[in-house]
Amino acid sequence: MNRIYIVRHGQSENHVSGMTGGWTDLPLTPLGLEQASKVAEHLARQIGKQVASLFSSDLQRAYMTATVIGRRLELGIVEDRGLRELNNGIAAGLSEEEAKIIELPRTEPGIDWIPYPEAETWRRMTDRVSECMSRLALESKATAIVVTHAGAATAIVKWWLRLEEPYKHSIDFEFRSCSITELAESEWRERVIVRLNDIAHL
Repeated sequence: MNRIYIVRHGQSENHVSGMTGGWTDLPLTPLGLEQASKVAEHLARQIGKQVASLFSSDLQRAYMTATVIGRRLELGIVEDRGLRELNNGIAAGLSEEEAKIIELPRTEPGIDWIPYPEAETWRRMTDRVSECMSRLALESKATAIVVTHAGAATAIVKWWLRLEEPYKHSIDFEFRSCSITELAESEWRERVIVRLNDIAHL
């Protein structure tokens, strides 16, 4: 795995219905499906007939996005729970208003705050996604497409750059719906960010 295209899933129902994100498992909206088609076309032009691996979170919004990409590029999908967004515990399936009622008091440092009962911390999520990527790297083709979520995408970039403390948890990134972030090894074998949160194809 020496080139990775990270794709955040398209617009999902939780974006427009006031539901929580995290492990709330809702499908894409019609706009989300349109975004997925556009990102698939863009990746087809970028990758062409190049052999690649396609990995996806198993949550609907990511898997539906990956399905559109896989159909266009004629790639099978390897789904993995390790690529899920932050586990929001018992807030999964609740509206944002309902989740606010059960939200736990904020603690410091923020990366170790448990936002809801049975949820995971940002530190644990980052470690989970990093462990997942290290495992997937062993079975991946040289080029990989990873369809995931904003928080998990941030963790993947940190894993790729091999960030350590104190930078590992003090840097954040933005990922718009169906954005592409490209990571690669340079000619000097350095791990670099080629582009970040690119939505020009939309």
